[in-house]
Amino acid sequence: MLKKIVASSFLLASSLLSTLSLAATNQCIANLDEHVWGNMVELFDCNLQDADIPQLVTFLNEHPEIEMVFAPYNHIAEGAIPLAHVATLKVLYLAGNQINDAGAKALAMAPNLTLLEVSSNRIHDKGAEALAKSSSLQGIGIANNPITNEGAFAIANMPLDVLYFSANSLSYETMVALATNSHLQYVGIINTQLRNKDIRTLTQSTHLYGLIFDHVDFTNAGIKALTEDDNISILSINGTRLSASQITMLMQNKNLKGLQLVDDNLHDEVFGNFATMELAMLDLSDNNLTNKTAVSIASNTQLQALILEKNQIGDDGAIALAANTTLQYLNVVENPIGTAGYDALAKSTIPNIDTSLPYSDDLAAHKRVLQNHCFEKGSVFCQKLLGYVKK
Repeated sequence: MLKKIVASSFLLASSLLSTLSLAATNQCIANLDEHVWGNMVELFDCNLQDADIPQLVTFLNEHPEIEMVFAPYNHIAEGAIPLAHVATLKVLYLAGNQINDAGAKALAMAPNLTLLEVSSNRIHDKGAEALAKSSSLQGIGIANNPITNEGAFAIANMPLDVLYFSANSLSYETMVALATNSHLQYVGIINTQLRNKDIRTLTQSTHLYGLIFDHVDFTNAGIKALTEDDNISILSINGTRLSASQITMLMQNKNLKGLQLVDDNLHDEVFGNFATMELAMLDLSDNNLTNKTAVSIASNTQLQALILEKNQIGDDGAIALAANTTLQYLNVVENPIGTAGYDALAKSTIPNIDTSLPYSDDLAAHKRVLQNHCFEKGSVFCQKLLGYVKK
């Protein structure tokens, strides 16, 4: 009888342990095939731990066609080290994890890595200096890490195409390094105090194509320097409270082809007449714009791409926008558009329209997920990164 009780207890314990083991298995890792889209594996906010990474590495080695891992907002720390040894990876998006200097040093040695996003991790100056020695990286996002000017200066001198970063302080020498780095095409600076002379230094660069500022305060003198810049074609100012006069000043820069003013608490009153604006791309997402602004923009015949996501545009604005005959892309996601507005958009000749309507669970949907979380604002770096996601 005692043997039967012991045997039953053993079977019960084994069954319980098996159940607990199954429950402990990360479901994203257990179903990796379902997270593959083209040449990307998407693992956004999957609660990944370092212990999950060996299984992911095995999967990646078995699927050399996968060139990109999109795994922001997890709990990856030392797990960055084995990921760095996957020779087929070209893009790693690991923002919002717990990667430290040891992980950064390993990533710096990754043989074929070209784009790396490690913003909002735990990388200090030593890690930044190690990354600066990479021979393969063409683009880095390393904002919101505990980096000082020492690490920033090392990164600023890298032969990169794209750089998105921040530091608790940036010296004038670092700004000069950015402005004179002949490789750089796009520079993004976030949550960093800039002086007017810093902005003027950047605007004097002859090779920079795009400037991105997130949560950077500007004086009128700083805006004036951007207005007078003859070289910059794409300008992004996000999370900043711009005045009507500053907006007017920016609009006077006739060299700009793309302008992004996201999460700037903008109202209709800050804008003048959009009809004669010469921009090819305009992004005014996450503001407080209504039908008035939408109707004004709709009369423009220069714009090719217009993004008005997360505003207060209704049917009248949607109907006016739908009648535009030159736009190639329109995004009006998360606006209070009704049936009449959706009907007009459905009949529009604009080739590509994103609305608040549900979309299918396919690669395009996952591209949207990727785009929405790139730097949280959809920067130029993200557009380049999105190019790696093949159909």
